[in-house]
Amino acid sequence: MKKVFIFTLILFLSLSMAGFATAEDRLEINGGIRFTAFNVNNTNFNSDVKDHTYWINQRLRTYMRIRIMDGVAARWRVDWQEDTWGLNSTEPFGRPADLNSAVQIDRAFLQIEKPMFDFTIGHFFEIWGNGSAYGPQQMGANLRIKTPVILDFSAWKLNENGSTLDYNNMDDKNMYAVKAEYMDYGAYFAMVDDKTDADVSPWVIGLFANPKFNDLSIKSNIDFFGGSEGNLDVMGTQLAVNVEYPFTKMFVAGADFYYALGSDDPNDVQYNVVYARFAGFEWHERGTQNVVDQVDVLGTGDQPFELRNNSGSIGGDVYGIYKITPELSLAAQVVYLTPEEDKVTNLDSLFDINGSLEWYWAKNALVGVYGWYTSPSFDDNTPDDATVGLASMLRVRF
Repeated sequence: MKKVFIFTLILFLSLSMAGFATAEDRLEINGGIRFTAFNVNNTNFNSDVKDHTYWINQRLRTYMRIRIMDGVAARWRVDWQEDTWGLNSTEPFGRPADLNSAVQIDRAFLQIEKPMFDFTIGHFFEIWGNGSAYGPQQMGANLRIKTPVILDFSAWKLNENGSTLDYNNMDDKNMYAVKAEYMDYGAYFAMVDDKTDADVSPWVIGLFANPKFNDLSIKSNIDFFGGSEGNLDVMGTQLAVNVEYPFTKMFVAGADFYYALGSDDPNDVQYNVVYARFAGFEWHERGTQNVVDQVDVLGTGDQPFELRNNSGSIGGDVYGIYKITPELSLAAQVVYLTPEEDKVTNLDSLFDINGSLEWYWAKNALVGVYGWYTSPSFDDNTPDDATVGLASMLRVRF
């Protein structure tokens, strides 16, 4: 009887360990936790109005992937207690005051990867070109055909308009997109099909080229917008070009150029993205790139193409990244932007300096200090005092 019991126990433990090993092999978990402190003064460009702000934010983010079979996996991403300390928490234990502060599941999708095609369906993020005009995170599907010219076809459900019924005032809002890409060059088209009464139906045609010439790299995007937003005509033409060169193994320098057409026609509305861009187009914030998702340095919505409504923009920046040691790096950037159409705004220009000092004190463990100085210039007597911001971050990835 004792031998039977021992045999049964060993069999049970063996099967348990085999099951655990199988699950371990199928399941991947990674992510990170960060804590960021901000100290920002004069965000409204008026030193006579006190608007000094200080806050601490934290986020635990996990990415998970479970392999169902060869080439088939389910993926999801969860943010745990992404919140500002004391803002949406309760006393005395600091628990999140609402579900959105406690947990956010913002990606959950099935991915099928085969030699000739990929298929993704669910709630996922997609970015094309250099992300200047197309970067949705929504519920939809994508089919990628892996020929020498890579073809992408995407369809998104943006809004059911409060009901699964599709007549009268309950029609849907969808988006459709297609892309062709060969090596470092490509083109895409995306359109929003809004059948609701709002009729917000923009479209974009984009071209991108990211060639490399030995160590010199170039990235470029040009986008053309059209369509309608109710009774207004959607317009926009925007260009972004980046040139970057590693002068040594420790020092990289580059420059960006931006142009975006504005309009003073009251029947026009400028677009700089076809639909809500999940990740901002942040070439102009390279010095503060690790904190830009939490603060808008220029006050333009994390993009350099529309400084004020319908204003467009012309300008650029220069930057440098210097590795003092393999673990310690210094980055700095100088930005200057001016409206392309000055009849729609009293803003004459925006000048910004941003930079960072980052130290990897252990593998995947970062401490960073960030700063920015943003100074506007106006055509009239509007206050033009500079915004000054400082931030520090502790981040550990796993």
